[in-house]
Order: sequence, then structure tokens, then C-alpha cells
Amino acid sequence: MTEEDAKVTYDHIAHSPHCGMEKAARLLGHRPRHTALDAVSEAVDRLVAAGTIVAAT
Repeated sequence: MTEEDAKVTYDHIAHSPHCGMEKAARLLGHRPRHTALDAVSEAVDRLVAAGTIVAAT
């Protein structure tokens, strides 16, 4: 990943809304099976396994 890619990724994450699920649970009965952190972790694991990104050592 280039430094520019890292900056763009950070900017996207920093400015993306992260909302609590309390309202969805209260109004819709929706309870996600995974946390946002679980989703990111799984995505990174898959990217490493595919060789798209390299894990830091």
C-alpha cells in the first residue's frame, strides 16, 4: 500500500459515520451478528490471505 493509499483510507475511516445500533435494535429489533471491529478484522485477514496486502512483521 502506498502512503497516498494509506492517507485516503485513513481519511475515509475518519470521516465515515459510525452509529450505535441501539436505535435499530429498539425500533426494528435488528441485532447485528458481528461488530464493526469483527468485520474489519475479517476483511483484513482475507486481504492478507489473498496476498492483496502484506501483514507487518
